[in-house]
Amino acid sequence: MRLLIIIFFLNFSYVNAQKTEKIVFKSANPFALSDIITDLENQQEQEVFGKLTFPHNSFDSQEPIEYNEKGYSFKNCLFKLNSEGDVLMNYLNLPMSSPLMQNIGFLFCVDRGVNLGGNPESREKAFLFSRSFMLETKKNSSF
Repeated sequence: MRLLIIIFFLNFSYVNAQKTEKIVFKSANPFALSDIITDLENQQEQEVFGKLTFPHNSFDSQEPIEYNEKGYSFKNCLFKLNSEGDVLMNYLNLPMSSPLMQNIGFLFCVDRGVNLGGNPESREKAFLFSRSFMLETKKNSSF
């Protein structure tokens, strides 16, 4: 029964819409691949935009902190990584390489009862840092 509850929770945990922000920056407007390779610096600039999507998590919520006794806590889920890149279950060290194996792995570490809600000051600082980091990375990239 616990497995079915966890599977249900995992399948519907990302239903909520995510917050997005439009970011705008200047980019070259090459016509062909040869323009990128040989003459990118001299290409006409244009304004382009993209969507920066913020994940929906309880820690960045705008809601006040509250305790939910029926919520699932993953705080005891400390997994290992093997040399092939597989995440291993806490105690059995079996690879969690499929959704079924992931759900079985969670059975050994998930608890009931969680605190949900956000810290407005930390939330704002995290969003500002994330945005500046992504824009700075884009500015310094070779794309």
